[in-house]
Amino acid sequence: MNMKADLPKDLPLNLPLKPYFDIVYSKSNDVNATMDDQLFWSGGVLLDLFDGVMAVHFPIINSTNIKFNYRVTDRNRFFERVTFKIDFNRLNAWRISENTIGL
Repeated sequence: MNMKADLPKDLPLNLPLKPYFDIVYSKSNDVNATMDDQLFWSGGVLLDLFDGVMAVHFPIINSTNIKFNYRVTDRNRFFERVTFKIDFNRLNAWRISENTIGL
């Protein structure tokens, strides 16, 4: 599940920052796996661009299993954990290409 929220007050320069929280449950084949082992979550701030068509996620808090994954994959620096999203359905590349090449 992905959640994001608007801030109650506009930021200076109308900066489109929003808090976000993502959570996922992934069933494990390990019979000894606990709920904590199977629940992954992350939260932070996202930069919402072009009315939600693109976003850059800056994680601030993460579950223990995500932190472990960062350590074993050697993503210890903050900007190595930053992710992005592009909503191709809302991007509508066909309409953009028609407007660009004059079809």
